[in-house]
Amino acid sequence: MDIKPGSEFTIAQISQCSNEAFADYFGHPIVWTPEELAGYVPNHCISVDRSLVACAKGSDTPIGFCLMAYRDDLPGHARLAGMGVVPGWAGKGVGSQLITAMVEAARADGTHTIWLEVITMNTPAIKLYSKFGFEAVRELGLWKKDASTEELSPQEAQLPLEESTPEEVLQLNRKYTAAADMPWQMWHQFALTTSPQKSRAFKLGQAYCAISNPEDAGEEAVRLQALAVEPEARGKGQATALLRAVMAKFPGKKWKSASVVPREYGDPIANKLGFIIEDITLDLMKLTVK
Repeated sequence: MDIKPGSEFTIAQISQCSNEAFADYFGHPIVWTPEELAGYVPNHCISVDRSLVACAKGSDTPIGFCLMAYRDDLPGHARLAGMGVVPGWAGKGVGSQLITAMVEAARADGTHTIWLEVITMNTPAIKLYSKFGFEAVRELGLWKKDASTEELSPQEAQLPLEESTPEEVLQLNRKYTAAADMPWQMWHQFALTTSPQKSRAFKLGQAYCAISNPEDAGEEAVRLQALAVEPEARGKGQATALLRAVMAKFPGKKWKSASVVPREYGDPIANKLGFIIEDITLDLMKLTVK
């Protein structure tokens, strides 16, 4: 088996390999067009040069891949942003060889910590990552809420809900989710970064949020894209009050969180607002490269 740099392959080849690998990913296919993957890669800090692709010996056809992400603000850290093996090669050691090559490359370039997210029920993947020394450090979740009409108390109704801008919320979100042990998707905010014109933003006190366009009839639910609270205002209920006010402004809508959030932060707010956690949860895992 040959392990080669991702830069030796076209985006179309990598997207085809990914589509085959994730054709039935927990009952839901994940499909990328080359154009979509080409947009996703830079917006998630993925380095094609430092990503890896597996091929059968002497072949140039990808049978597996791992996409590696690096952020300028986190020197020494990397994220395994995506890894897959086509079904015909599953169980034949492709994943192990990719991870071995990934760790060897990390040692060579001075990367000391590698992060990844994995679906909690993906037992084979967790077993594989654990074999190489990855450890789960936090539980991550997504939440949803059925359509309802929020009833504001007289006191809540007096709170001044103001318009903000997606750009302002993105800036605050990146400021406060920049730590390496926070899910990198929270920091990237793909939809908010690439299509801010399709989002709405609000603030209440020192709490800020961005949501997908509630007037978009093509969307099943309004997505909560980002939530940020200034440090001095945390623990005072401003995030809950903001979200309750925003939901009251757009009654009768379903709601979903758009990116994974550590459960220690998401659960308390979700419980107060009547959100329930999605069936699929994730673990954030960490490898200290030795």
